[in-house]
Amino acid sequence: MRRNSWTIPIRIAAFLLCAALLLPCFGCVSAPQRTGSAAIEAFLSLMAAGDYRGAYALLASSSRNDTDTPRTNRVTEQEFIDRYTNIFDALEITAVEYKNLSVTSGTILCKGTFDAVYTSELAGEMENSFSLLATREDGEWCIEWDPSLIFPEMEWGDTVRVATISAERGEILSDGSLLAATVGIISVYAAPSKIEDTSLFISQASPLLNKTPEEIETALSKAYNDVAVLEQYYSDELSDSVTEQLLSIEGIGIDYGNYGVQREYPYGATLAHLIGYVGAVSAATQEELEEELAALNEGRTERDGLYNSDSTVGRLGLEKQFEQELRGKDGEMIYIRTAEGTNRRTLYRADATDGYDIELTIDIHLQQRLEEVMDLVLFGDSTAGAVVVMNPITGAVDAMTSYPSYDLNLFARGISSKDYSALLNDAAKPLINRVTQGLYPPGSTMKAFTGAAALELGILDTEYAFDEKLIDEDYWTPTEYGAWIWTPIKRTHVKYPISGPLNMRKALIHSDNVYLQTQLS
Repeated sequence: MRRNSWTIPIRIAAFLLCAALLLPCFGCVSAPQRTGSAAIEAFLSLMAAGDYRGAYALLASSSRNDTDTPRTNRVTEQEFIDRYTNIFDALEITAVEYKNLSVTSGTILCKGTFDAVYTSELAGEMENSFSLLATREDGEWCIEWDPSLIFPEMEWGDTVRVATISAERGEILSDGSLLAATVGIISVYAAPSKIEDTSLFISQASPLLNKTPEEIETALSKAYNDVAVLEQYYSDELSDSVTEQLLSIEGIGIDYGNYGVQREYPYGATLAHLIGYVGAVSAATQEELEEELAALNEGRTERDGLYNSDSTVGRLGLEKQFEQELRGKDGEMIYIRTAEGTNRRTLYRADATDGYDIELTIDIHLQQRLEEVMDLVLFGDSTAGAVVVMNPITGAVDAMTSYPSYDLNLFARGISSKDYSALLNDAAKPLINRVTQGLYPPGSTMKAFTGAAALELGILDTEYAFDEKLIDEDYWTPTEYGAWIWTPIKRTHVKYPISGPLNMRKALIHSDNVYLQTQLS
């Protein structure tokens, strides 16, 4: 019984590969090993050095495949090299140490047990215990190899996969109400193994899913792991009645979120111009696409989850302005995947960092009331307007609207050309954000500021009244500025005459031009 330890950094393995290139590539034909123990030691030394070609030359014929035809539970030289190279690269393994070797020798079989330490930049030190067999073949000792010599749990047919753990996009909220959220897509699926009568199943499911029998049959033929997705819906598309009927069919199930997610705007058109929406990366040419992706990926690494041409990004409003904060950073999982598609062992996992939520100062109830009022007072195909309600003390925006608006879900779900044309051709121009894009004269909004300034400076008090004698049928012509060549100033709208003295309170209520534009000048 012998005990040895080998530690060779993989970065110097290239030096050791030169000798391996001289080895033949058929049979167990490396330098003859006089004992099984020597064969095991030689194999581990070559593996520690990263000399996979040399190690393969030591494999028994029962483990090798030296033909161009795939063979069950056999490995070709290139497959052997690629397996170790790809797995170690994925885990960023920089050194391999085999230690605590214990060998039990026999005349035909020789068994070795040992520990292996893989030094990974991702997972730290990964230590596992292994056992292997050396057998005599044509007078030489060879190694019986299988995937359990990479990781103890691995079997023939297993692979090591790298999976992305997607970060969840942050939400946009107002006083606890969700204005923008990422929700699971509803997937209606079938489990073929539970379907007793396929013809009956198709005849029952197709009218409920609004699909042809041929489409249902095609979906069933594409089942994977006994799951065939038949149709997918947004959260508001599948009624309770249809859901109940679908679940009464043997073999049908409904999943919420495991087969895709979607950005959703629960309030539809409310605050559409402020919130914005998400969509595909916008670019008319390949050059523009590359520029857009470069800007989006600035400061990100591949492990954070890089944007690509298939990414969904903020296209307008807060969704666009705070894209990086909302996006978050993806995580990663490296695992042993069985031939059936299940996870045999997780080798490394880094959880995703979800995006930040955005909390608005908007009072959602006030917002809804504001939009109701706008809908009541504005009329006609081309009538439009904008309102901003602010807290006078903090300056926080309590409500804002650009009227008319549009449903954000139309864009998030992929707006049709018909619907988009209708919005573009609407005389009221609903796609324009009149709060930020409109240019308007301040008009009477300045009266509140001039009135406040007059009170603060003591020019007048709240009870000061304008001299009625200077007003002639609701019009006043200034005389303090020489000859007045402009139109006389209207006191207020003639349909709403002011009763009693025209003081500060009444002037503000009626937005009186004479009081607020002459006495304060």
